[in-house]
Amino acid sequence: LENVQVIDHAEVLNILTEDGKASGVLLYIRQNLVVVRAKSIVIASGGAGGLFERKINPMDVLSSVSGMAIVLGVKMVNLEFHQMMLGYKQNDAPVIFNEKVYPYTLFTDQQGQPIEIQKDWLTSRSTHGPFTSRLISKMVDLTLLQSKQAGKIYAQLNPTYLSSSSEFVQHYVHWLNKERGIDPYQRHEVDMYYHASNGGIAIGSDGSTQVQGIFACGEATGGMHGADRLGGFSSVNGLVFGEIAGDSAAKAARLTTHVKKIEIRCVWIHQAKVKIEDLQHQFSEFMMVTKQKQHLDWLQNMIETWLNQFVTCDISEKPLEEIRYSMRLQSLCYHALAMVVASSNRKESRGSFYRSDYPTECKEAKLQYIYYDKTKIHSEFVIKK
Repeated sequence: LENVQVIDHAEVLNILTEDGKASGVLLYIRQNLVVVRAKSIVIASGGAGGLFERKINPMDVLSSVSGMAIVLGVKMVNLEFHQMMLGYKQNDAPVIFNEKVYPYTLFTDQQGQPIEIQKDWLTSRSTHGPFTSRLISKMVDLTLLQSKQAGKIYAQLNPTYLSSSSEFVQHYVHWLNKERGIDPYQRHEVDMYYHASNGGIAIGSDGSTQVQGIFACGEATGGMHGADRLGGFSSVNGLVFGEIAGDSAAKAARLTTHVKKIEIRCVWIHQAKVKIEDLQHQFSEFMMVTKQKQHLDWLQNMIETWLNQFVTCDISEKPLEEIRYSMRLQSLCYHALAMVVASSNRKESRGSFYRSDYPTECKEAKLQYIYYDKTKIHSEFVIKK
């Protein structure tokens, strides 16, 4: 594109502001820190997949930019709603377990014993991809997860049943064999994976946020989806609001005076990279499908403990790679803490959100806004009319 410079292999470490307005970003590029001045910024960094060890997301979805936005005062909406789905485990990347094959699948535990799942549950489960607590199909996911507590779980297609399946299922089975090297007629390990975010940054109709000069679009945002999400709607959301946010950011930049001052703030914490991996593992264990108070309280305490351990530092005081992971971890912690608080405060199960200690849905549908006021994460419910 004319007058557009693309910077490859760059990681955003911080969103910079001046007098409450966007002023640029701090980038990590090939072992260097680079400041890019900007009169307006569009956040299009994806959802929360970077917080999970098991995910069906590209590895460059780090999920740290949303944490930066939270610290600056950007509101988040419905941050507790996420889509999880079953996948075939592979060393390089998981493969989506297509919902259409549930009725033709035998699930077994680590000892090879069948996992008892009612036929009507499997039939219902074949009508949608990600987990939902809204339908009886939830019993398939919950039964598999309960069995997984004792060890690995496996899936194996029954060729007898498959002979009467749809043309789509036949093509899917052929694709698994040819393109991914998976023979679905053999026992293959499966697990639950993070798929997509339903909630995120709250934006206006022009893609704007609560911080002047910061806009957002795509899966980084929330409000377009409900507790569940229509298939394919994420692409529409990204295309429509991507254009809107881009146009709005360009107009805002034309009306903004030149950025005068850039302040770089770096932080450091011991073993940041190890802590990132630990956070991703804990989120995959306790924030994947089933949530409960005990685990949410434990996660909140862990994250808040880490946030209190960060220290500010000069670029020359610590190895640059350690600063990079420390700054990423701090942003991930704010994003993760906001998700945990949102999950703790929603005391019900609704759509893609499920709490084993509150397994039923409340009558009133409420949107939940999450924001940070420089001291703590706050939650605000708004009854949806």
